[in-house]
Amino acid sequence: MALSVSTSALRRAAVALGGLLRSRQLGQLIGIEFTARGAWLSAVGASASARVLVSGANSKPGGTCFVRGDRLADLVRALPGDDVALSATRQGLRVVGDMVEAMLTAQEPPSATFLAADAPPVVDGRVPLRALAGAVGRVAFAAREVDSAPVLAGIHVVVHKGTLRLEATDRHVMSATRVAVDAMTPECDLVVTAKALGLLGDVFLNDETIALRPLSESLEFHSANGALRLARLEGTFPPLRDVLRRVPQDRCVDLALEAVREHVRTVASIFDPRSAEMRPVLAMRIGDGCVALHTLDRECGGVDSELSATVRGEPLEIHVNANYLRAILAAVPGSQVRLRLSDACGPIYFEGQGEEAPGGWRGVLAATRAA
Repeated sequence: MALSVSTSALRRAAVALGGLLRSRQLGQLIGIEFTARGAWLSAVGASASARVLVSGANSKPGGTCFVRGDRLADLVRALPGDDVALSATRQGLRVVGDMVEAMLTAQEPPSATFLAADAPPVVDGRVPLRALAGAVGRVAFAAREVDSAPVLAGIHVVVHKGTLRLEATDRHVMSATRVAVDAMTPECDLVVTAKALGLLGDVFLNDETIALRPLSESLEFHSANGALRLARLEGTFPPLRDVLRRVPQDRCVDLALEAVREHVRTVASIFDPRSAEMRPVLAMRIGDGCVALHTLDRECGGVDSELSATVRGEPLEIHVNANYLRAILAAVPGSQVRLRLSDACGPIYFEGQGEEAPGGWRGVLAATRAA
């Protein structure tokens, strides 16, 4: 029995699961199960489980084998031609393509339970994949691994009254957004790992919408072509809603988004990322009709950059971490960015502006002390 599949489809599936493997969200094995619809590639770990369908012509369904995920990913990257034949043997996975024939050694099946291959898709609630993947990308940058608080490596997911809210923070920077979901979606409130959630677009390759099913200890996404299950991260997530609601009205600054990104990139280029002594502190001077960016390094001297802005409020100078500022600006949707702030010690609130900016996103960056 051999299953004929598209080389590109197999490569996409292996890359999707390989991304989860490299981010250490899954174990090191990929299971290949042959069914009437094609080959299901699955992987499972402590914080996430995933499966991806590779459709193909299969005259005799049946057979399962487990192989090392890194070996499979390396092999399919190098496969020439448009089609490849797969088959499960006692020795492992046999792969035959144009001028290529390889055998991946079979591994002992893991004790963890894999997602069922042909389980019916869940219909509790649906969400547009593109909107959800974009929303995850706008908050995931704020999630960071902190030894004292593992929950900060996750994204807080809340489903309430037809809205899915996403929040992430490492206590220095925070980001939150929302996406409309099917009104029938059950409500939930849990934190899941940001790295695995960020690979939604890789696991669901050809879907416009996916089904969402919140469970007590996990969050599941399904379609006819794949599935992703994310386990709940333990710990207490910082309460962000009160912070996000306290938007200051004292000062408001409107800037062209691409312009401020470029100016920050230019000024921040002075910092040496290899230096343990250099603190990437950036001074932001808000004046009449302009924002000036300045940094000072004892060895290289200062770098200044000024750009025009619409400013409402009194002049102010505030210091921020340049790396955090670049990260939050990269996440801002739209063509304009609005900054709201009250004083030199308080945080800066970021909002995307313009027709391209979906509603509901907000970022917050804490001020820092001068170097």
